Amino acid sequence: MIGRPPNYPFGTAYEDAVVLQERRSAQFDRTVLFVGDSLTFSLATSLLSPRTENFGISGDTIEGVLYRLPL
Repeated sequence: MIGRPPNYPFGTAYEDAVVLQERRSAQFDRTVLFVGDSLTFSLATSLLSPRTENFGISGDTIEGVLYRLPL
């Protein structure tokens, strides 16, 4: 899934974030992942629970979120 969804309007910052998240996600077991846009990105998820990871990307859309989720 490296890269961006077809016709996605954002540039390399999105692609870099997706690649980093793919690499990091293999390390998590029993961890709650938060996926979303800038509202998610700015959320201090560790205050909600110690076993969380924030995979929010500023400027993301539902198309980008669905692209990043494994089906």
